[in-house]
Amino acid sequence: MDRVRVLDACRRDGARLAKTYRLGRMGLGAIELWPEDAPEPSAGTPAQPFDASPWLDHELFGLLPLGWHAATNQRGTVLLQCEPEPGEQLIEAGNLIERMATGKESAPADWHRLSQDQRCDVLTTRLMVEPETARLIAQRVIRRLARLQPDSGHT
Repeated sequence: MDRVRVLDACRRDGARLAKTYRLGRMGLGAIELWPEDAPEPSAGTPAQPFDASPWLDHELFGLLPLGWHAATNQRGTVLLQCEPEPGEQLIEAGNLIERMATGKESAPADWHRLSQDQRCDVLTTRLMVEPETARLIAQRVIRRLARLQPDSGHT
């Protein structure tokens, strides 16, 4: 049953992809890539809902930073956003501990007093990227998407 859902999601996402993309809106922890030939959505238009895309995450492996994932919507827009899973936050926690142990970084303020949820928020914030880095990521992903033609059999 899970395998069928995964294959259906792969087909859905493959069918949604456009041949070329351009950089869309960028925000803290999120980048939208719009199909090249699609009009720019107006500011007052609510975004269509996005569906997580494990297939696209797999296809973009190595291009997206730790904790970043891809989603698509029916308009063919690709959303890249910082939504770390618990395992990814654990990796970042290990990275932070290693940097603190080697003296490369000090502990975040009041780290030992923070609740688990607050620590997760700190770790998520650490996984966000600067705007210039976000642009570089977007450029690399756009080039990769150009090679993922909807009919290329990547499902």
